[in-house]
Amino acid sequence: MIVLVPKWAHHYDEFWNAIRTRNLWFIKIRYLFVVALLLFVIGGQNLLGLDLSYKQIIVLPLISFIILLYNIGIQLLRRNIQCIPGKFNPLHLSLLQMMLDLITLLVLIYYTGAIDSPLYIFAIFHTIIGSLILPGFVVYAVLSVYLLLYTIMISLQYLGILHAHHMNGMYLATPEHNITYVLLFVVIYASMLLLSVYIANRISHQLYKREQQLKSSLDQIEVVEEKKQKYIIGVVHEIKSPISAIQSIADLILDEYIAPLPDVLKEKIERIKIRSMEGLNLVNNVLFISRLRLLNLTSTEKIDVLKIIQEVIDKRCSDMNTKEMELNINDKRTIKRDLQADKILIELAISNLICNAFKYTPKEGRVDVDLIDDESSLTIEILDSGIGIPSSEIKNVMNEFYRATNVKKQKYEGSGLGLALVKEVIDLHGGSISIKSPSKIGNINNPGTSITINIPYTTSATQADKKQTIDDVKI
Repeated sequence: MIVLVPKWAHHYDEFWNAIRTRNLWFIKIRYLFVVALLLFVIGGQNLLGLDLSYKQIIVLPLISFIILLYNIGIQLLRRNIQCIPGKFNPLHLSLLQMMLDLITLLVLIYYTGAIDSPLYIFAIFHTIIGSLILPGFVVYAVLSVYLLLYTIMISLQYLGILHAHHMNGMYLATPEHNITYVLLFVVIYASMLLLSVYIANRISHQLYKREQQLKSSLDQIEVVEEKKQKYIIGVVHEIKSPISAIQSIADLILDEYIAPLPDVLKEKIERIKIRSMEGLNLVNNVLFISRLRLLNLTSTEKIDVLKIIQEVIDKRCSDMNTKEMELNINDKRTIKRDLQADKILIELAISNLICNAFKYTPKEGRVDVDLIDDESSLTIEILDSGIGIPSSEIKNVMNEFYRATNVKKQKYEGSGLGLALVKEVIDLHGGSISIKSPSKIGNINNPGTSITINIPYTTSATQADKKQTIDDVKI
């Protein structure tokens, strides 16, 4: 097997996508050429006044049919070819197409006048396109064989060994050429083809070199990012210890193991405990985001989203009862399929969204959770009648550590990492998230917020290949 793939591109998806796209261009252009050739045979005699021979009338449509057949075969083959270096891959398919087209072109040139055929120009098109896809040595080798066969063909025609199939009606008289014309034509034609290959291949080489440099830079950035995230995890993990110690000491004091506490002091200690808990939540969110960024993929399992929503509300959203809030879970799904996703991550995302809705909604407010589905994805919309988000700040609220101005003014506690974490989780599953404010259930005093997440029912093949979860990431 001829090695056509540069080493740097072995696992570079963009490179393979470009090659597959260019192969598809060839296939589509070939269908157009088949139609054009048939129209030429039909219209050439009726509209252009060409006097095609019996053999040309038979052979040219036959060649069109052969091109159509192998083009269909190539299209079917293209769908089943994998981008694996060392095996038959899209680059080999490009080479196969180029060889078949040049062989067919030689036959067409022969039956349309050989040295006088107007179709010889198509070879330039093939060599230029081939030079943009294939390595230079391969294109030069294929082109050399083509030029050799072309030279032999017109030489045998000149010597009278091969019959000349001129297209009568294109010339005032049957063209006759001396040896000087034949030699000059071959030299100029070959020079034009070789020069086209050289220029196109040099441009292609420069583009590939630049692409290689960009790929190398991206790889270095990913390595640096991984080191940075691991460093963050290491540092933040160490911060957890003193915060946890503060909480433990605060618990001991509040339980009056040391001595009885006056109410004023107890209130202050409870405040210390609340603030230390917020600090611990902030540390945990930073750890979670850093670990997420060390993962390219997730492990997945079938999960019941409605069950997760109900568990989240029962376990984590204590604000609902103390605020006497109205909660509506509206299951509008028609298919009600299980979601193929990472259960821990999806539960974390839903928990953040629902608990935020309760947190930022005043007493006697309302929270709705709507589930909507279609054949390919699940949509979860969480609406509240809370304080809302200023319209000019909606685009920023998913940035890390960003907190809306109205949240700060009303002194709601938080780290500004919740929505950033949710976005990381949804992105990891190939989904999308959008935010609107006011919501449909808001009012003049409390406009409310509507957050919609859309998650595909099944993760991509590349995601399913890697079985790794958050807890697997080690420092």
